[in-house]
Amino acid sequence: MIINISSGSSGWGEYVMNGTINKPRDKSKVEFLDGDIDFGDLLCKVSKYEESYYKIVLGFQGKPNDNIVKGAYLDFKENFLKGFNEDEYHIDAVIHKDTDDTHIHVRIPKQNLLTGTHLQLYYDKIDRPRKELIQDFISLKYGFEIARETNRAIIKETSHEHIQKWRDERGQESFNFSLKKHKSEAEKSLNQYIRNLISAGAINSQNEIKTTLETLDLKVIKFDRDLKKDFAYVTIENSTGKMRIKGEIYDENFFNSSAYNREVTLKTNKRTSHNTKPQSQRFEQVQKELEKANEKRFTTVTKLFRAARKKAVAKLETTIDIGKKETENQVRDQEQTTFMSNMSVYDTGSNDKKKQKKKRDTLQFNLGEMYEHDFTRIRRSTKKRVEAFRATREARVKFLERAQETANTLRAKCEDDSRELSNKYGKIANATRVLIERVREVADAIRLLFEAIAHKTFISKMQKEKEAHNKNHTDIQEIKYNELEHAQRMKRIYKIAEEKKAQEQKMREQKVENEHEDLKMQTDIQPSQTTKTRRQR
Repeated sequence: MIINISSGSSGWGEYVMNGTINKPRDKSKVEFLDGDIDFGDLLCKVSKYEESYYKIVLGFQGKPNDNIVKGAYLDFKENFLKGFNEDEYHIDAVIHKDTDDTHIHVRIPKQNLLTGTHLQLYYDKIDRPRKELIQDFISLKYGFEIARETNRAIIKETSHEHIQKWRDERGQESFNFSLKKHKSEAEKSLNQYIRNLISAGAINSQNEIKTTLETLDLKVIKFDRDLKKDFAYVTIENSTGKMRIKGEIYDENFFNSSAYNREVTLKTNKRTSHNTKPQSQRFEQVQKELEKANEKRFTTVTKLFRAARKKAVAKLETTIDIGKKETENQVRDQEQTTFMSNMSVYDTGSNDKKKQKKKRDTLQFNLGEMYEHDFTRIRRSTKKRVEAFRATREARVKFLERAQETANTLRAKCEDDSRELSNKYGKIANATRVLIERVREVADAIRLLFEAIAHKTFISKMQKEKEAHNKNHTDIQEIKYNELEHAQRMKRIYKIAEEKKAQEQKMREQKVENEHEDLKMQTDIQPSQTTKTRRQR
């Protein structure tokens, strides 16, 4: 059972009774519980505050029976409005059964009906602890879960199919946080992936969660807890945007808890309770704490509104006195008017003194008799009004007493019925709970088996890809080596060819030089022979 408190300005009555244009309510599943909605709408309309009423929702898990729901509402009303009289506030309540979880909508206008000042019912920073005590008190009394020790399950998937799919089809492509659909998929996948690593013993601290997320190209901004909605989360960011990943595994106390509590948190995504006291002892403890908080609240409210209440009561008494005086003045004016009309009749009568005296005596007698008669009539009328007012007040007091007795009787009957139902269905609930736990254990074992198979398949696939990659790398190195060797071989061939070419060039030059020398020698020989021939002649 959980209590949410906020503020509103208008439209509450229409919304809770009829819904909206797009989503009208099934009136067979809407039940009026308390108050006067039309009068509450009027109070909110004429209120001097912009946010004119407290908007409260009492949420119950599942669909408990009507007696439990109404009993919980009466307990909430009695404790939440501690310190205020019934003539100081107005409250409306409606039960909704048109969703999976039964809940009660409550409206309380913020203006004190007696003093005209702000009611000051709830200020979150100050009154949150007392609200949570009321919440725990009702939960323990009627057998609901303690809201602050549980959290709605966020993770519903049982495999890391999204991450595996991304790795198989898209490689290491970054998560996309630009659309709500992609954010939802990323949250489910990342939560399951981190849970698997924690179960396998690969992650043992919050810093290792941060390191794991950073390996996926995700920047971790902070680990924190939303105090208002009561859930732990981690804020991550990449080039496409940032988002919150919700889960109790990101709570700072998760790794400090026992192995059993961590296993429970991994299975249910709920905070484990550190309070091991029996339910009856916890109820007594919470009841004592609530009584102490209510006494403090009563003292605070009395001190806060003492002057305003005194002023309002004095003003009310003054108004009543003014009303009485106005009534007396009206009676006196009426008597004076009657007397003057009778005197005018006397003045317009006969001028005979004896007749005038006789008439005067008769008129005075009649006037005195009439005055006495009117006074008696007014006194009797006033007495009847006072008696009627007293009778009405006594009737109101008796009605309130009967209503209080009826409420106490209904409350006692609700408590007896709830105890009887708890005793009657306790064994069945325990057997069902044991069966559910066994089914969950089997399901968890099957899930772990499939996850192990999937993990082994993934590892083998990654090893094959690595071997293929290494083989391709070796082939590339061999090709590069052959190309280098071929280049060196060609370089040597070019060098030998150049050397051979240079040698041939040198040989040609030598040959030309030899031919030139031979030619020169022949030229030198020919002149000497010519001279010898001439001498012989």
